[in-house]
Amino acid sequence: MVMWRRDEVPDPEVELGPDGLPTPQSVAAVERAARAGHVVSMANLGLWSYQRGEHRDGLRWLEKAWRSGNAPAGFNLGTIWARQGDTNRAEVIWQKAADLGDPDAMVGLVRLALGRGDHVRATRWVDPVLDQEEMFPVTALGVAFRDHGDERTALRAFSRAIQLGDPYAMEYTADLLDAHGRTGEAAQLRARAAAVRDAAGGDDARFR
Repeated sequence: MVMWRRDEVPDPEVELGPDGLPTPQSVAAVERAARAGHVVSMANLGLWSYQRGEHRDGLRWLEKAWRSGNAPAGFNLGTIWARQGDTNRAEVIWQKAADLGDPDAMVGLVRLALGRGDHVRATRWVDPVLDQEEMFPVTALGVAFRDHGDERTALRAFSRAIQLGDPYAMEYTADLLDAHGRTGEAAQLRARAAAVRDAAGGDDARFR
């Protein structure tokens, strides 16, 4: 009998249906991989299950993935706790996931700190997030600081996200430029955002 080690489980193919959700065949493939020890599949299956309302199974798979070292699973667990009002529990797990390099967890810590009025603690994570190559957490960082009145840090984050090609960051920056009377620059950024979306087939789902 051939036994699979975790690192030998092949990556399952995931296809999205017209509704933007994984097809039933993809869910089945991911579940098979998760049961065989594929850690990323554990995390994905946990998230999908939780989003479908299967909270018990979702948490079980997310916790299993997290114990196996999957940082995004830790971020998602923290998000669940935060939405339930347990911000202390969320902070603990986000801190661990952030220490593993997860940028979404870093942004979660930023939001918690800003919500508590602790700007110093929030800015601790600015550079680590900006060093990432993922546009979404970088833009989310900018939104967090914008919403708490720190336009300078927000624009710094949006500028980095624009470099990475995020049309939302372009539009958020345009809004701030408009507020300061820089309407020409704002119009150029909005046109650029529209061009990015057109190049992507107009599919905003690939962004946020």
